[in-house]
Amino acid sequence: MATQFSGGHPNGYQGSCSEANLVTFKYDPFGRRIYKSSSSATSVYAYDGDNLVEETNNAGGVVARYEQTQNIDEPLAMLRSSATSYFHADGLGSVTAFSNSAGSIANTYTVRLIL
Repeated sequence: MATQFSGGHPNGYQGSCSEANLVTFKYDPFGRRIYKSSSSATSVYAYDGDNLVEETNNAGGVVARYEQTQNIDEPLAMLRSSATSYFHADGLGSVTAFSNSAGSIANTYTVRLIL
């Protein structure tokens, strides 16, 4: 099974996956992800200044909407499939969890340093 790299963030990040699960990312000149494509879906991201506000599919249909705090690049909530999720961040501002509207943790993320 071959491994391919696609995308490539201006700061050096690249994703790794098998050919069957290849994911392609595109970034604008400011380093913001504007496009993500895989065999299952394509997402196009829209920004208001530095803040992500909307995700659409390849046909232009809205997939998700995002609400920000008053700080730059600090997400507060996401509305996807009629369900609202709330972002939780660590002391560095990295999103580490989502909670649902009832306040229960719905998903957690681990941040790893890759050298």
